[in-house]
Amino acid sequence: MKTKYALWFMVVLLVLGLGSEKAEGSPCVSASATYGGPCVNHTAQCQQACLNEGYTSSFCGGSDGNRCFCTKPSCR
Repeated sequence: MKTKYALWFMVVLLVLGLGSEKAEGSPCVSASATYGGPCVNHTAQCQQACLNEGYTSSFCGGSDGNRCFCTKPSCR
């Protein structure tokens, strides 16, 4: 009887665990439309511009590492 309850409990935990997984897609990355200054070492101004544009984070990149890029979990 204990084995039956233990098995049932494990099935319930498995179902709950599978239901809580988040759908992951490719993150949305775009050059900032409003930031125009140099982007060195992830400036606070780049981060603020991306937040104002509706993104969740930013990074400095590009061929010269000097452009501000904005990211968010998905482009929806």
